Amino acid sequence: MAGLGTVINVAGILAGGLSGLLFGKFMTQRYQDTLTMACGVTVMFIGIAGTIEKMMAVTGKSLTSGGTMMIIGSFMMGSLLGEWLNIEHKLEEFGRWLKARTGSSGDKMFVDGFVTASLTVCIGAMAVVGSIQDGIYGDCSILAAKAAMDLIIVLVMTASMGKGCLFSAIPVGIFQGGRYFFIRAHRAVYDRNRLEQSVSHRFHADLLRGSESDMGQKDKRGQYASHTFDLYDVGDRVTTGKSRRN
Repeated sequence: MAGLGTVINVAGILAGGLSGLLFGKFMTQRYQDTLTMACGVTVMFIGIAGTIEKMMAVTGKSLTSGGTMMIIGSFMMGSLLGEWLNIEHKLEEFGRWLKARTGSSGDKMFVDGFVTASLTVCIGAMAVVGSIQDGIYGDCSILAAKAAMDLIIVLVMTASMGKGCLFSAIPVGIFQGGRYFFIRAHRAVYDRNRLEQSVSHRFHADLLRGSESDMGQKDKRGQYASHTFDLYDVGDRVTTGKSRRN
């Protein structure tokens, strides 16, 4: 089902946050560190596997790589764009607004927990690639895997930084859902344009085949009929399905 990936991801974050609030006091720092490192290693291996899959190719008996400049450019442009948009500051302002709205004025870690968790679960290749894959192919496998990791990450963060981490589900839903709907809208326009082009090409192909068939027909004197294949002839063919003969 298209769009299911973001729903699963948001549900995983909520489940992790609620579990952290309920059972976080039973988790010692040692267990929290272990779970955090396990998630970090998992993300690293998934990232390396995805990078190698796109950058490496077997050509004959040798292994070739490419896309190095794309990676460098993406990192540079992404860093500059993030600084220009000042995303972290906007998240802090939104966190303070949530803190006031949820009656958490006494929670000193609310904003820090919200910002830290939001940046952790929102900014990453899996969030971007997963949304694109879900929007184009309806495949939510990447976002489902991300949801499982986000559940553990938010659980650990909530246990140590409080309920502000739970609300990181909001920016995840906005960012990933926004990417999904943008891609779906773009694909709908692309499919419509392809359909119009296909109909137009088919019409011209049928028109050309009809002209070739008429030119192969003989008149009563056994001579091939000549045609004036001009704009008027095309107009007659469109309106009547016939061609004028000289």
